[in-house]
Amino acid sequence: MHELNITIDGKLYTGRFEVKGGAVTVHSAYGTKSTQRGALPELNVAELLLKELVRAARA
Repeated sequence: MHELNITIDGKLYTGRFEVKGGAVTVHSAYGTKSTQRGALPELNVAELLLKELVRAARA
């Protein structure tokens, strides 16, 4: 697993991500989310997934 940090509205959010069989999975205090990697680099996909998790939790 790899560490992941993003900032949304000045607040730092952390998580971890792994890649298995072309799928990127993010684990955080806000849940777990997976998707196929596609053409984007793994880190970019993981950041997008973590942003989605955080925004869903804040809604």
